[in-house]
Amino acid sequence: MPNPRKPDPFKQCQKCGKTLQRKRFKWTLESMNAFLRRKYCDQVCMAAGMEGVIKVLNPKNSRRQSGKAIKRQCERCGKATKRHVHHKDENPLNNDPSNLETLCASCHQLSHSPNWDATTGQLKPCLHCSQPARRKGLCWTHLTRLKHYGDPLGKMGK
Repeated sequence: MPNPRKPDPFKQCQKCGKTLQRKRFKWTLESMNAFLRRKYCDQVCMAAGMEGVIKVLNPKNSRRQSGKAIKRQCERCGKATKRHVHHKDENPLNNDPSNLETLCASCHQLSHSPNWDATTGQLKPCLHCSQPARRKGLCWTHLTRLKHYGDPLGKMGK
């Protein structure tokens, strides 16, 4: 014979004050951990209880919140397709309207990567060869030489 079920702890809905009971899902009883985390009796009370709550911005919901400020067309070129919200100071937590700018995909790429050529859709060529430029207008080879030797063309003075 199974043991009798322990009584549920006394909890009340934070919105309407109704006494909460553990829910049944087909033949399974709601786990005690889920019941202890629950604050509202149903979705209607939860929605009413969440109204007007100041949400703390974090990187996950900040981008979604900034997406609400998107405009009808790109502020640089006027295109109306594939619009993104660009943070001018590159801080996704700063959703001040003066920091947000609506850009099309190519203008947004260009704002983050100065080596991007929007007309060809590719990276600009290196200043010293025909390879795609990665940083400072240099390909990986010339960038490495610049870091190691102070000159993108190789060892100077040796």
